[in-house]
Amino acid sequence: MTRAPFTIFLLVVLSVPSMWAVKITEFVDMDVYVQRGKQIVIADFITAENTHNYEDDLYTAEVNVVRVLKGSTTLGKLKVLTIYPITKGTRYLLYSLSDPPAFQAIPELSVIALPQKFDLARLDSNDLLNQLLLIFESRQAHIKSELESLSNEQRLLEKALSEK
Repeated sequence: MTRAPFTIFLLVVLSVPSMWAVKITEFVDMDVYVQRGKQIVIADFITAENTHNYEDDLYTAEVNVVRVLKGSTTLGKLKVLTIYPITKGTRYLLYSLSDPPAFQAIPELSVIALPQKFDLARLDSNDLLNQLLLIFESRQAHIKSELESLSNEQRLLEKALSEK
């Protein structure tokens, strides 16, 4: 009889793998995003290392912070814990809900690639909300352009494959 409660507990625990999953904070709106963010920086990706042997997709990226938009993060090298892909040679907006020294870029919209031609001087003389809006608008325009290009390529490939 003492095994029944343990068995039930074990079945519940094993059937709920999300108990160990990384919790991703959802994006609500820009006001909440600005208010909740403890550290918001612009940084260049340097390297990544898989320091976590769990199946949670977390890894540590090393970045070089080139601009601090919010928080007390210092310029220079910073270790960032994230689940999002980061590409070498790309500059990012990084966002964290945690206080320094931890930097956990896990919430939605916490790793945003800046287009290569994005000029950081555009952020000067803007408040934080408008800086973020400029970055998001720039990224959205870049994504739209990429989607148009991919859509055109897809159309051509479909045409080529339909002729066989």
